[in-house]
Order: sequence, then C-alpha cells, then structure tokens
Amino acid sequence: MHGHVYAGSTPTWRRPWTYWPWRGLAQVPNLLSVARLIATPVIVGMLLWVPPNRLVAAVIFCLASLTDYLDGYLARRWQVVSQFGVFCDLMADKLLVAATLIALVGIDQVPSWMVIVIVGRELVISGLRSWAAAQGVVIPAGSWGKGKTLLTLIAIAVTIVNWWPTASFILLLGATLLTLISALDYIYQAWRIGSG
Repeated sequence: MHGHVYAGSTPTWRRPWTYWPWRGLAQVPNLLSVARLIATPVIVGMLLWVPPNRLVAAVIFCLASLTDYLDGYLARRWQVVSQFGVFCDLMADKLLVAATLIALVGIDQVPSWMVIVIVGRELVISGLRSWAAAQGVVIPAGSWGKGKTLLTLIAIAVTIVNWWPTASFILLLGATLLTLISALDYIYQAWRIGSG
C-alpha cells in the first residue's frame, strides 16, 4: 500500500535524513559552521607565527571559505534550516573574515584603513538587520553584498600567500569599494523600511 503524499509536503522518500542512521546528516550544516569557527584561530595562529606559515593558513582559509557556501546549500537542500544554524553561520563568516584581516594587519600585509571599512560595515549591517528584524522585516543579501563577500574571500586568500603584492592590493581595494557600495544598498533598504 502506497503512502499518502499531501499537497505542499515533501515525499518521505526524498528525505532520507529523517530516518536513522541518516538523521545525523541533518547536523552536518551546523558542524560545518562550527568547523569554520574552529579554523579561524588556527588561521590567525599560522599568520602570527614567526615566520608566518602562509601556505597552511591559505589552505585552511580556502577550505573554511568553501564551507561558507556548503553549509547554507546543504541546510536548504535538506530542509534543515534552523535559527541556531543561521546564527552560527553568520557569526562564523564574520569572525573568519574579521580575525584574518586583523592578523594580516598585524604582519603588515593589509592597510588598517581597509580593515576598518570592511569590519565597520559588518557592524553597521548587523545593527540594521537587527533593527529590521524588530520591525518584522528581513533584509535579504543583495547582489552587491554577495559580490563583496566573494571578492573579499578571494582577496584575503591571495594576500595570505603573498605571491603578488600588487594583485593583493588591487583585490583588497576592489573588495573595500564593494563593501562601501553594498553598505549603501543596505542603508537604502533600511531607509525604505523606516519611511514605509
């Protein structure tokens, strides 16, 4: 006898993680976010080591950056998005970028003003998102924000290995400019919410 599939529901055969032993897979996205959190101090330690272990730091940073995409994709694909997962994902992303940039400032690889702009933007946007959430509105990440994130991760990875300082500076400058543009986009969206 075939099981009933109600309108709007997902057939159980398409959700194998709801059964033991696959149920543990539902925690994989959260574990990836936690792994990114754990990787952050390791990357900072490798950079502040004397001399810096750039290759190891770059490899770990790239792997951690990949989990940034993978955890969100798996959570949506497996329909296991949770409030903890969203919080952990955002915290891991911001900590990875901010801590690595600050470590790069410490070894004179990144101008401090760029880091102030990038990290400051994250603080402002976090505040705007919290305010919007209090109004019952979610401000989605726009194309400028997604482009900023991708370029920032690439710029940091290239800067860590330090094979081509000119390319590193150009990428970081581009990431900083996109950071400012995306911040203005978020501020505009918040203004529309407030004026609406």
